[in-house]
Order: sequence, then structure tokens, then C-alpha cells
Amino acid sequence: MGKQLQKPLSRDQANLALIANALTKPWPNVAVPAGLAAGGLMIGLGLFVVAIAAVAWLALASVTYLDQEEADVVIGRLRATRRGLERGERRVNPDRLAAPIAQQLRDVLAQEQRIRDAIEGAELPFAEVSQEVDTFVRSAERAAARAQLLYDYVADEDRTRVELRLRQLRGTARTADSSAAALVEALTTQLQAIDRAQLKLDDFYTEMERVAVELGNIRGQLLSVSATTEAAAQRELAGGVRDLREQMAAVAEGMSEALEGADALLQPGPGSD
Repeated sequence: MGKQLQKPLSRDQANLALIANALTKPWPNVAVPAGLAAGGLMIGLGLFVVAIAAVAWLALASVTYLDQEEADVVIGRLRATRRGLERGERRVNPDRLAAPIAQQLRDVLAQEQRIRDAIEGAELPFAEVSQEVDTFVRSAERAAARAQLLYDYVADEDRTRVELRLRQLRGTARTADSSAAALVEALTTQLQAIDRAQLKLDDFYTEMERVAVELGNIRGQLLSVSATTEAAAQRELAGGVRDLREQMAAVAEGMSEALEGADALLQPGPGSD
């Protein structure tokens, strides 16, 4: 069972994945040379600037290809994708997430890859630990997807504008008509929803950073396990990963509640068109 969970990639498959990632990574590998070429053509530099852009593209791709941390993330993502496809699961692509969320998820995926490498390099079976790590990473990905929804909500809502309008109205709401009072109430609720969403987003960042560190600790414990203590150690390590998953689930639940509150604000009220 453990071998099935950790089916190794061939060297050629891993190399092709690293090359493809290096050549197509949106930022900066593609965006910078493309912008350079477009800008140069607009001011009439012709094929000369295209050649420079091509050299820049290859240079950036080479740096990415040789980056060990990037390689850990790419290979980890590829292996996880293969496992997900076998189970019919849809994976979360960090490249489609906002930068701070993507970085948190990449850190977790990098730690997952290091744990996979430690398991594959050990002569002891760690099927239970591998299964728990796999389940935890799926949970972290789902949490990252929810965090992206919160991020989009906070980014779309102009908190400064809402707060400014609220201050303007509060001075006159007592003598104004009922519509103004209702607007004050609505804006107050909106402000609270934005703050609650930001708070839950901050909780996500903190928790993801912590669990990445905890996964690193689990990897260190894996490397120190001996044959005589393997069974007990595996139960302990699997339990540790399980605890992380439960804590991540609690964070995800908090984000879901914040999202539900934000969605409620976006629903039309009674009598709305």
C-alpha cells in the first residue's frame, strides 16, 4: 500500500516537468521578456529587442530550472496531481492564487515533497504517515481556495471608502430620514464583514506558516526513526499530521463563516429590485 501511495516519478518525467515550468512560469519568466519585447517594438527597436527578450527568457528559465526550492514545489505538485487524478480529485494550482496565498501553499507543498523524499529514502514503511500527509495537503489546498475567495472579497470592497462614508453619515443620521439611518446600519454591517474577512484571512496566513514548520518537524522525526521504534513512531507522526489537519479544518470553517456573512451582504434585501 505504501508503494502505491508514493509511486516514484522517473527522472525524465521530473526533468520534463521542471523544464516546462521554467519555460512557462508566468512571472517573471514570461511576463518580463514579453513586456520587454512589446515595449521595444513599440519604440521601433525591431528584432534586436526581440533577441534580447529571448535571451532574458532563457536566462530566467535557467534560474528557475536550477532553483531547488522551486523544483521541490513543482515535483511535489506533479506527484500530488497524479495521486489526485487517480482518485478523481481536482487540485488547486498555486499559480492561480493571489501571491500571499500561493506562497503559503507552495511552502506546504515543498514540505510535503521533502517528507515524500524522506519516506522514499527510508527502508521502513510509512504508509499511515503518507496517507495522513496526503489527506492533510488536500485539506490545506481546500483552505487555500477558500482563502482566495476571502482575499477577492476584501480586495473588491473599498474599506476606506466605506469607513469615510460612514463617518459622513453618522453626524447627520439622527436628524435624517429613516433611509439614511438604514444606510448607516448597512455600512456598519459591511465594515464589520470586511474586518471579519480580513481577520480570518490573517488567521489562515498564520496557520499555514505554522503547519509548514510543523511538517518540517515531522520530516526531521521521520529521519531519526529506527527499525525498533518504527511502529510506535508511525502512529505518533500520523497522529501529529492528523492534528494539523483538524486545526486547518477549524481555520477553513472560520473562513466559511466569514464568507457566508459576506455573501449575505450581497443578497438583495426585501423590496429590492
